[in-house]
Amino acid sequence: MVRPRKAVVLGISVFIFSLSAFSKTVSRYERLKITAMNIKYYGLGGKHGGDFKDEKRDRHLVDFLSSDVLNSDIAVFEEIVDVNRFVKNIIQGRLRCTSYDDPNERHQHVVICYKNDFRLEKEPGDQNYIIEEAKLGREKSRPAVYGLLKHKDGTPLFHIVGLHLKAYPDESTTRVEQSRVISKRLAELRDGTPYLLLGDYNTYRAPKNGQQQDDVDLISQTYQQFGMDVTHLRNQSPFTYKNGKYEMKLDHIWIGKSVEVIKPLRSLGICSNESHLIENEQNKKYKNIKYYNKNISDHCPITTTVQIKRY
Repeated sequence: MVRPRKAVVLGISVFIFSLSAFSKTVSRYERLKITAMNIKYYGLGGKHGGDFKDEKRDRHLVDFLSSDVLNSDIAVFEEIVDVNRFVKNIIQGRLRCTSYDDPNERHQHVVICYKNDFRLEKEPGDQNYIIEEAKLGREKSRPAVYGLLKHKDGTPLFHIVGLHLKAYPDESTTRVEQSRVISKRLAELRDGTPYLLLGDYNTYRAPKNGQQQDDVDLISQTYQQFGMDVTHLRNQSPFTYKNGKYEMKLDHIWIGKSVEVIKPLRSLGICSNESHLIENEQNKKYKNIKYYNKNISDHCPITTTVQIKRY
C-alpha cells in the first residue's frame, strides 16, 4: 500500500512543478493599459487667460477619471499648468508621476504617470527627463518628456515619450521637425526595447495642414526614416477632441511593432461612439458636451491595452 501513495505524491509534485513552470512562462508577458489625455489648461480653470484661483474642476475630474483613466498602468497628461496640484488633488497617490520645471508659471507641462510597479529612469547620457530640443527654441512650445520605463524587478518595458506638439493647421512643418528631433534622440537608444510615443500631436488632415499628406502620415514617415520600428494605432472612435464647434482627432499613440495590441485604441467620454462606455447614471452627465467642456476638457482620454514580452 505504500508504493501507490508514493506514486501519488510524486505525481502531485510533478503537477505542481509543471504549474510553477507554466506560471513563470506566463509571467514573462505584461498586460498594460495605456492612456493619454489633454486636460485643458489644468490649474487655470481650463481658460487661456485664466487664473490659478479659477480652477474649480478637481471634484469633477476625479469623478470622471477614476474609473477608466486613473486605473491605467501608464498615463500621459498634457496641458498641466499646476503639476503639484494635479498630482496631489487628481492623481492622489494612485500613480507615480514624472514631469519637469519651467520658469513660466503658466507653462503647459507634459506629465508621465505610471503604476507603482514601475519606475522611470533617465535615458543614458541625459541629466533629466526631457528632450529640450523638441521645443525648437520656441518659448511657448513644450519639450518631450521621456525615459526608460522598467518593471520594479528591473525589466525594461518601453522607451516612453510623452509629448504635446505645436498646435494649429499651418504648423505642420513644425510638428514634423519636432518629430524629427525626437526621432533622432530615440535612434541613439536603439537596444531592442520597444518605443511608446503618445500624447497630443495636434495633427491635421491635408490640405488643411498646407501639405499634400496628412500630418499622421508625415510623422510616421519621419519615424521610419530614423529606423524606429513603430506603428500608429488606429483609433476606433471618431474623435479625440470635441467642443461646440470642432470635432477632430488630435491625440495619438505610436508603439513598437513587437507589442501585441489586446484592446484597440478608442476614445472615452463625449468622443466615443460607444454609449455603453459610460454605464452608471452619475456619469451620464459627462455625455453633455457643454457640461463636459466646462468641467473636464475639450479633449477626451484615448486608451488601449497591450501585451508586452518581458525578457
